[in-house]
Amino acid sequence: MRLGIRLLLAVATLVLVLMLAVVLVARQQLSAAGIDQLAWSGPGWSAGALRVESLSGRYITEGGARLNVSISGLSVDPVWSGRPRLDTVRASQVQLDWQPSFKAQQQAASAMPDLRALADSLQWLPFSLLALPNIDIHLPCSTSFCDLSTGLQITRLEVGIFALQAELLAAEGSITLDGILNTDGAGLEADLNLGLSGQPAAQLQTRWLYGESVPRSSGALTVADWPQADWLLAYLQPWFSGAQLPVDALPTGLSVNLNWFLEPVERPESFAGMLDGAVEVRAEVALASAWRIPRVGTAEGEMTLDLLGDAGLWQLSEGQLRLHLSEPTLPSLVALPDQTRPIALEIDVRAREASQLAWSSSLPLQLNVQVEGPVIGSVSGALVVTSGSGWQAEWDGMRLRAEIDRYALGALQLRKVEIDWPLAGRVDGQQLILELGSGAVMSLGSVQAEPDLVMKNVRADLAGLALMLPLGQPAGIAASGPLTLSAAEVEHRLLHPQAWVLQGRLERDGSVLRWKGRLASASELAVGLVFAWPTGQSWRADMTLEPTFLRGGDPLSTMLRSWPELLTVSSGRLQGQVSLHGTGTLNKVDGRLELSGAAGIYDRASFEGLTAAVDIDLAGDRVQLRMPALTLDSLNPGLPMGPLSAQLGYAASMARPAAGKLTVDQARMDVMGGQISLDSGVLDLAAARHEMVLTIRGVRLDRLFEAYPAEGLRGFGTLDGRLPLTLAGGELVISEGEVDARKPGGFLQYRSGKLESLATSTPGMRQVAQALDDFQYDLLSADVTYGEGGILILGLELQGRNPAVEEGRPIHLNIRLEEDVPALMASLQLSGQVSEVIQKRIQQRLLQRRMEP
Repeated sequence: MRLGIRLLLAVATLVLVLMLAVVLVARQQLSAAGIDQLAWSGPGWSAGALRVESLSGRYITEGGARLNVSISGLSVDPVWSGRPRLDTVRASQVQLDWQPSFKAQQQAASAMPDLRALADSLQWLPFSLLALPNIDIHLPCSTSFCDLSTGLQITRLEVGIFALQAELLAAEGSITLDGILNTDGAGLEADLNLGLSGQPAAQLQTRWLYGESVPRSSGALTVADWPQADWLLAYLQPWFSGAQLPVDALPTGLSVNLNWFLEPVERPESFAGMLDGAVEVRAEVALASAWRIPRVGTAEGEMTLDLLGDAGLWQLSEGQLRLHLSEPTLPSLVALPDQTRPIALEIDVRAREASQLAWSSSLPLQLNVQVEGPVIGSVSGALVVTSGSGWQAEWDGMRLRAEIDRYALGALQLRKVEIDWPLAGRVDGQQLILELGSGAVMSLGSVQAEPDLVMKNVRADLAGLALMLPLGQPAGIAASGPLTLSAAEVEHRLLHPQAWVLQGRLERDGSVLRWKGRLASASELAVGLVFAWPTGQSWRADMTLEPTFLRGGDPLSTMLRSWPELLTVSSGRLQGQVSLHGTGTLNKVDGRLELSGAAGIYDRASFEGLTAAVDIDLAGDRVQLRMPALTLDSLNPGLPMGPLSAQLGYAASMARPAAGKLTVDQARMDVMGGQISLDSGVLDLAAARHEMVLTIRGVRLDRLFEAYPAEGLRGFGTLDGRLPLTLAGGELVISEGEVDARKPGGFLQYRSGKLESLATSTPGMRQVAQALDDFQYDLLSADVTYGEGGILILGLELQGRNPAVEEGRPIHLNIRLEEDVPALMASLQLSGQVSEVIQKRIQQRLLQRRMEP
């Protein structure tokens, strides 16, 4: 008995020693593996299973990461047949606290996981079941730390095959993942289903073959009908390192069919390395319901892709994208004015057939974009997309077409705008470059620049024009190249409608719009033009009128509405320089026009050698003209006159250009050996009456009688005088005019058959006729009146003698003479050699006078 007790004590002591040894060895092994602070409580054995109320510990990796584990309600069922192993493992609660090192986080973000090690680790799972229904995980995220609540159950179906069930709980829904994992010596195969809040979302079938040197991957991802799960975005937001998610809603109704095969050339260090070898990708994506994407718009459409790759060379066997984008919010489109901003885009991109035959890093595509909104248009053609350090697209032969009914460009109102541009160019993430090809035109039904300026049937020829648009700064557009603008008809209240053409070169950098070229009218008026418009400032245009030779008044008579109807210019040269200034509209015009050698006819008078310089100053509604030197070689209204010189000024409003004020600083003209001049003064053409004073100096009587068509009248003397002139209602009136002969006098002789007949029949006229046969006068004075009907009345006073009459006694004569000046001038003109134009005008005037009552 004592021997049995001793033996039992010895065995118990040995078991305790062995158990102590096992515990010590286990602690040493766990410590060596990085596990420390291991503690448990409430261990026990019940119904063939080990029960532990709580178990905790800490695992430290070589990189310094830490995992704190706390398990409650742990139950482990062993299996003793064959070899001892775990059959089932269950736990009512698992808490994990993961604190990775910074280095481990960087490696995890880029490293390719060891799939063989992952598959091998599955073999350490319990023989039948791992059930962890409540797992709480505390780990880092963008907001410092986040908590996940999940559940996991893995059931071993047979050797190497496992059934997986996992559920991740969120505040508004749940994420479930279930399926089959199959591991064998060659690879890892998975058939998994993803569910969102009880709705099927996606199915993944994939197989990874380890290979002796490189892994291979093949599989299929299927999304039949993505459920409404916008709550998932709020759940995922904390895991994006503080960055805003690119979308604010998920694409409900999305369908995806994706198949792939990947075989890299060498073992990859990251997932991206799987694309360095053989690649086969087939994808079909359909977006049946509208999907709102921030900074893009509301999208619907589908995509098909069949892509092959071989060591970095790519072949697209099939590729097509059709996307309908409504209410687009792309920054480059939002920056456009409301009147051109599109409301919808229809985008169709297809791989060109040539891309099926060639392997290249460049992708040739066929693009067709339809634009809806205030602007209706399309962009279509072929382009090539390349990738490298940054993506880029190039095209040659693209075509842009657009129509807009009306568009306001500052003060310009455009109507019926049509664009047809062949395009070459390229675009990348920073800028868009365009070059317009042959036949590039923009046509406009009309352009209204201000209330009184309208251009009709305008055409812009833009071939060769290059544009550069920074995508982040649309206002920084740059342009360079030739430009031709033509208008079939330009209408202005100061101009006759006619065609105009503007040709030259356009330059625009980030701050200044420049133009240099030539403006020409259909009537052959040509102007050199230099234009500059700095951004945010006023513009300036310097115009140089090319020497223009006037023939029949052209081009001025066919251009200016205010051109006098009775003025015809047969020769002369016009040139000058004018500067225009403005903001949106024209604000100021200044410059000088020079006319030289002009000849022609005004009304019934011909002129030659007209030379004048006109200084122009227009500002707002005010116009000022200044003629510092106007000269005329000759003027012939029936009497030869000239030369003439004058200094004039004129000021008026643009609203009433003919109702201004004429300033006469000096005006004089040689007439019949003497000179007539206007006294300086200001004439208000808006007034009903205009008064001037005409001064006569040194007019020779003999020259006057040479021009006056009176038979037998001759004389000698010099005349001076002053004639107050009044212009009222278009009629010239002279009242209280005076003309006197200079001392010491002269002589008059009038021998006429009419006067002799009158002297024979009238005794009183006999003495007058005798006196005027050879009258030597000391005094010749005339009162001059000219008024209604063009009748000139001279109250003539003569004092002198005829040596042959009564021994030369003094004779005093008072004679009243009346003359129809228009008829006299007509007679003078018709008696000389005048042009056919003047003859016709004289005949029309005489006929009109005869018909007047």
